[in-house]
Amino acid sequence: MYPKISSSIEILFEGNNRYSIFNKVTGKTYEISNNEVIILEKLDGTNDITDLSREFDIPELEVKKFIDICSKIGVVGESKKKKINITKIKVAIFNPNKIISKNNFVWKLLNFTNTFLSVPIFIISIILSSNKINSIQNQITNFSVDINIIMYLFFIFLSLCIHEFFHAISARTSGANVPEIGLMLYWFMPCAYTNLTGLHFLEDKKLKMKALTAGLQSNLMISGIMLIIYNINLSPVYLFVGIINMLIIFMNLLCFIKLDGYYILSLCLDDPNLYENSQKIFKEKLVITANKIKNVKIKKTYKVMINERNINVIEELFLFVYGGLTCLYIPVLLVSMVYNIIF
Repeated sequence: MYPKISSSIEILFEGNNRYSIFNKVTGKTYEISNNEVIILEKLDGTNDITDLSREFDIPELEVKKFIDICSKIGVVGESKKKKINITKIKVAIFNPNKIISKNNFVWKLLNFTNTFLSVPIFIISIILSSNKINSIQNQITNFSVDINIIMYLFFIFLSLCIHEFFHAISARTSGANVPEIGLMLYWFMPCAYTNLTGLHFLEDKKLKMKALTAGLQSNLMISGIMLIIYNINLSPVYLFVGIINMLIIFMNLLCFIKLDGYYILSLCLDDPNLYENSQKIFKEKLVITANKIKNVKIKKTYKVMINERNINVIEELFLFVYGGLTCLYIPVLLVSMVYNIIF
């Protein structure tokens, strides 16, 4: 047997003698050690387990275990076809690592501008627009997209792309790898995405937060600039783009699905699996409550799962409520969308 590294695997240097491997098919990133990288680089289809064992002075059993683990996660072997998840269909467009350099002055300037000028520009735009409230209300009330639908869709698409690109700029200038930006159908809603799994390797929490909020700040800046231009030229196009960017901010701040708001909340609570953990607690509590009502003996497994969570009553209550909202959010959203389409 001559194991070979999959063609869908990209090895990334994360700094401080740390490496990661990115699977282009699954979109997942795994942390590996320097020694494991050296072994993977030898998996070119010409060395078997015995050869690797001799070269690195490692027992054959250990080499086999390592290769078996790599095979299970798609690192070694033929590149498998991507499994289609109907609720999250992704199409990668390009690799920001090849475009955005960490030490490039232009990217640093863009990141600085977005970080420190977005809020002041938006505040200025609100002040300038304060005497045009009636005009803005009339424009919104009488707004029609019948004639320029393609143009408006273009501006929405462009705003989403800028949002994702600034995520990548902030992450890259902070030293994180960003292996892909692409388009996605998330619960049948078209949107863009940036793979920010590389933020895991940043030790500074502030840098992580800056990267997560960079997209929202870019929308805030665009909205502010459009409103300032609208005050000079009362074209409804500028007002439309400004409002669209505000809506993008609002939608991304909703933390009940895995958008920016969720990842920001997850980082604040230091729980990378907040979504899954909260849903588990919600379901466990429902099972325990249902069993109590039916006077059924509670399964020991559920007692253990609750007791092993090392959290206080307030944290448990928060996770229960949040888990319930995350479970209900998508069904309610889909039902409301279908209702609006039909009626």
